[in-house]
Amino acid sequence: MPNEEQNDGVIFIPPPEEAEWVKRHRDNITKMKEFMNHNHKRFDGLTLLQTYYANEDAAVSYLRPKRNDDEVRIVSGSTEKRLESIYNELLSMNTGHELHAFDKQDREIKELGEAMEDVITRTNELEMEEDIRAEALSEFITQPAVFLEETWEDKHSSGFNIGMPRKRLKTALEVLLGDVTIPLFRLYDQPCIVTYERMSHQALSRYFGKDERWDFVKPGMNLDNDIYGIDLTFRVGMLAEHECEIVKYYSVPDDEFTTYINGVPMKLSMGKMPTRTYGKPYYPISAGGAKRMSARFSYCRPPVMTLKFIQALTDETIRNIIRKFRQAIEPPRAVQNSSRIYSRDIFEAGKVTYGVDADAFKKLVDHDGVTQGEMNVLQMVREMQDEIASRSATQLGIQQGERRTATEIVQMQKEAIQMLGTLVINWNRFLRDANYNRIYNIEQNMMKPSGMIYDSISGGLRATYRSLTLKGKTLKGGKSGNSTVQFSDRDLTEAELLGLEKYEDKNSKRGQKINISNINVKAYKEAGVKWFVIMTSKPKQTDDLHQLMFQDKLNQAAGLSKVTMRQLNADRIIDEFEETWRVENWFAQTPQNQPSIQGQGVGGELVGQGMNPRQPLQTEKQSVQPALANIL
Repeated sequence: MPNEEQNDGVIFIPPPEEAEWVKRHRDNITKMKEFMNHNHKRFDGLTLLQTYYANEDAAVSYLRPKRNDDEVRIVSGSTEKRLESIYNELLSMNTGHELHAFDKQDREIKELGEAMEDVITRTNELEMEEDIRAEALSEFITQPAVFLEETWEDKHSSGFNIGMPRKRLKTALEVLLGDVTIPLFRLYDQPCIVTYERMSHQALSRYFGKDERWDFVKPGMNLDNDIYGIDLTFRVGMLAEHECEIVKYYSVPDDEFTTYINGVPMKLSMGKMPTRTYGKPYYPISAGGAKRMSARFSYCRPPVMTLKFIQALTDETIRNIIRKFRQAIEPPRAVQNSSRIYSRDIFEAGKVTYGVDADAFKKLVDHDGVTQGEMNVLQMVREMQDEIASRSATQLGIQQGERRTATEIVQMQKEAIQMLGTLVINWNRFLRDANYNRIYNIEQNMMKPSGMIYDSISGGLRATYRSLTLKGKTLKGGKSGNSTVQFSDRDLTEAELLGLEKYEDKNSKRGQKINISNINVKAYKEAGVKWFVIMTSKPKQTDDLHQLMFQDKLNQAAGLSKVTMRQLNADRIIDEFEETWRVENWFAQTPQNQPSIQGQGVGGELVGQGMNPRQPLQTEKQSVQPALANIL
């Protein structure tokens, strides 16, 4: 019987108490891996591996080598162009999140929802989530599935933990599902999930170098060994000499989590699944796919899988047209005299060849080249392609008719997004699940004390907690400012609340709007907070479009002001004007109690027409101070 752990410089031998579940994990991983190499009708008779690489080639208009010398190499690139159109439409939606918090009695805690919303937004900014989202979207529209793994990256500075949550993009080849008959939106019902990645041995030592089993990890493939019926050098993929593979095994039903590095279960990462605040384990992974193929199949059908086949028809049509064109220019010929060999060089322009009779050659194919009929077929195929792609005028970049108003442009954008239909719904669901995982990650890690400091009042040490500041948020009162969320283990005292209110008021008078919120993590956990996430779309607008929208909005507000005899708020108008045109301090402060002029310019006239330019709109004093949300 081997010792509990032996390090002979070659293999790791698991102790007997671990052997059973290590073998069970590896058996499950082997079964999950086998699916990737099985042909499936949902993938048009291909394997998942073949489908992935075929989609990858189609998305970038891969031009394959010639199969023979006479073949015409052609890729129309229509799939790539259509994918770019879908990509831009979904990205321009600028999908954001809206959080709602509820306590055990299902009563909404509005301030907590707003504060946590700022925390999520700020952590996304710190990890540069826009880059991750752009890559995930590209994978979403080209592959059967895409995954985001929510992780926590510990960092320490001067004795304080300044770690941050991180999303890790995983492709369909880097995540193995325990049951492929469960659809992606029910990922939480999977019996187990495995994630896979490769990294150099040197880079990996920064994360696992302190693990007591790190010395057992040997880079590369190594030799096969078998003890307790376990392949001790189990590998999911092929590795280079300096590489290691990191395999994470998750199982919610068994409440097990283990990280294997080149087959060695790491001691520090061995344990139970991550849990939510109320103790329920969950998979820290969100999954997305473009269009479901079946209620009994996990993987989806991305647009590229539909488009690449109609593109193949287009490419073949063009290839045949070019072939016929070449035949008309240089038709194949038969030679009556078989005793002589003729070079094709005799047909070069201006070539003089002696001893050759023109009647010795006979055309095998005799036609006038490409006709209108062939061009009509090509046009029909392209129209079929556009119909399948469902491309609108906005997606094609076509400006029809006269110059359009801002409202018409926005309406066209909305219609273009509506045409994407299922893609929008599934993309929002994917991002929504990623936000849920980020909330649970913050509950488990960011709400912990970040360090200890000396408290001069109590004369002892006390725990400190993290804080995050989100810049450029629209605060109460409509003005843009900074929102700071501070975690702590207690409620703020009356003196602290008063001090914060004075601090906010002082900065407000300087033109720096600030809102400070406090989240009591102890009360948070006792409240058993439940979350509801809504994804909202705020389409990105160019400066020109934004300015047009502001102009339209101002004209309508001025007309409404004239009809209702209600005055416009000059401060709000000026703030939005400066934000739209990205200018500051263009307007001096207006004296109080100055009479106002009601809005002019109904029916599309610009605000200001018919107004005395020296008589500005009335300025209302800002009476709403930044709210202090002392949560829970």
